Amino acid sequence: MIASSLHLVPTEILDDIFSYLEYNDVLQCQLTCKRWSGQATQRILYKNVTSLIKDKRLDCFVRTISTSTSQPGEFVKFLDLSSLFPKQYMTEDIMKTIGKYCPNVERILGYDMNDLFWKSITVGRSLGYWSYIKELPSPSFKHGFTPEIYFDTILACSNSLDTLEFYFHSYVGTSSLLKTAGIVKQLNHDFSRLQKIQFREVHGTDKGISQFDHIINQCPKLVHTLSFNKCYDNILSSRHQTRQNLHNSSHTDNTTAEISIIPCTTIKHLTVKSCSFSKESIEYLMKKFPEFEAIDIFYSWEGFFLLSKPVIFNFFKYVSNIPTFNLSGITNTENGEDICRLVTTFIDSTASSETPIFINADLAYHYDQESNFNNVISSLKITNTKIQSTTITTATAATATTNEQMMTMKNTKKVEKVVDLHLRFYSHYINITRSRRIMNETIWRQSGKRLHKLCLSPNVQTFETSWDTIRRPIHDYKLNREGLGLIFECCTSLVELELTRTNLLVDNSSNNRREPIITNKSISKLILTKCWFQSSVLSDISNRLTSLTHVTVDSCIFINPEKKDDFIHIEMPHTNFHLLYLKWADPYADIWRKYKDFYTKLTFPYASSTSKRSGKVQQNQCLFGNKFIMKPSTLVKYRVALLEPTSLAMNVECKDISVFKVQIDRYPEINYRMKECCTK
Repeated sequence: MIASSLHLVPTEILDDIFSYLEYNDVLQCQLTCKRWSGQATQRILYKNVTSLIKDKRLDCFVRTISTSTSQPGEFVKFLDLSSLFPKQYMTEDIMKTIGKYCPNVERILGYDMNDLFWKSITVGRSLGYWSYIKELPSPSFKHGFTPEIYFDTILACSNSLDTLEFYFHSYVGTSSLLKTAGIVKQLNHDFSRLQKIQFREVHGTDKGISQFDHIINQCPKLVHTLSFNKCYDNILSSRHQTRQNLHNSSHTDNTTAEISIIPCTTIKHLTVKSCSFSKESIEYLMKKFPEFEAIDIFYSWEGFFLLSKPVIFNFFKYVSNIPTFNLSGITNTENGEDICRLVTTFIDSTASSETPIFINADLAYHYDQESNFNNVISSLKITNTKIQSTTITTATAATATTNEQMMTMKNTKKVEKVVDLHLRFYSHYINITRSRRIMNETIWRQSGKRLHKLCLSPNVQTFETSWDTIRRPIHDYKLNREGLGLIFECCTSLVELELTRTNLLVDNSSNNRREPIITNKSISKLILTKCWFQSSVLSDISNRLTSLTHVTVDSCIFINPEKKDDFIHIEMPHTNFHLLYLKWADPYADIWRKYKDFYTKLTFPYASSTSKRSGKVQQNQCLFGNKFIMKPSTLVKYRVALLEPTSLAMNVECKDISVFKVQIDRYPEINYRMKECCTK
């Protein structure tokens, strides 16, 4: 019955099923029956022949596609020539054979393509081969390449290409530029399926990317993506020209003002990779494309550092209104201050946005003994995403007489933007102090009030291996009362704070100075992950964060000088918990090999105060639990657990608590909603 039903499954459904399988699993399916050994599996295997061909067996591949009755070459969509044969074996006959028996190839990759390859594609098109080519490989301006032959190939494949690359190199001469002009004239007519245009290898231009305005104006309406790769403007020359224009009253207009810019509304996506744009290029982008939906910028730092602050500010203000904006790349530079100033400029530019913008900052520090002394900032990533949510509001009419008029429902669309900042410090141990100073002077003091969520994630490579020594880094990242106070003071709009791999110190010297306590009324959620602290630190945090309601303690080390090391004391007497979440993950869950269960004592120091939930006086409560359950217990059993080596004792001091949650390693979460243990 099962075998007969499998034969009734249509081929299209089998193709969809096989597409979810791994390569080796598809090969095993070929051995089951005659139908599955044919087109059903060959369509998946031959779609990308890179994994199918091993050891450059060109003869076997050619023999299979030319002699097999199932004609597997028709299923080939992607062709990597480097997996078929070495470069020196490329001939016109081989390219002709592959084009004949693989007629549906859409994309080709391989070696540095020479004139022989481009001629083979052009000749094959005249013979009816390569009719579905959507993207050609990038040309190489090394030996054996003629730009005119490359442009002839582009013209031959114009009716099938969806990606067109303009490769401007110093090798390109006058005749090839004429060929380029011929392609531009035919963009609107012959390139009917074109969707993406790339500009690559443009060096030392004074006009910037505005020199390609005539190409962009000729783009078909289907083109939605514009890409620039390794385009370097002559920024120093642009600065010199700007100074001359300022001193010359007769030439006050800049480069972008000299040409009439027609706004383009069809192109929605911009990709910039390893480029250095001048002021003219930045201004051209802002004027030319008013309706961008996504901008991706990768590895383009040098140009930003050389631009003036007003230009950077205006550009960031422009991208703050774009639904999706990504700025990322690896820097490996000692200009940590410049990178952070770039971040603060972006944050300041979002202040004037029409829609609410929530900025989430993720700052990671990585220190070891092998990194370069000069490298401070390793990477920066800024992601700006627009979120559109629909909210339903209810309005009641006081003078209504019928049920339909009594209540009216209105749907309102609320548009919000979420900005994610990922800043990575990757450096040597000696730069820990410098990293802290950079963050204090730039991020916290200048832009802290705009942050909505903050995550600090220091990472130190050298660890002490013994669990008896609390298994913490030798050179850990320490955050004392002054460091926390600076975050609490500057980040006045912060809602969520997450600290990871941080040593929260007890600053005893500050107690003698009796400095005023800095409080924060905005932070409502605190997450501590793999941190080291004493109970007095949590008490200080509870005193400072007056609106704190959600606390998560994930795989942390509790340092208890007077009691046993594994005793957990959470002293937060001023906190009204909506949720207290204790979690142990590997390898910090190793302590549960020693303990079978736990006893928790909930203490309410301000017993004379009334509970917000019931208006009654709070009493202490004890809980018993293990990896699966949690239930009420007694104070006597809790005191016995303090003496037993197989039970973990926990003491929680708080003002009030609603939900207590525990999760041990990979076991399911245990939720316990607290019942009032009160007396009138």
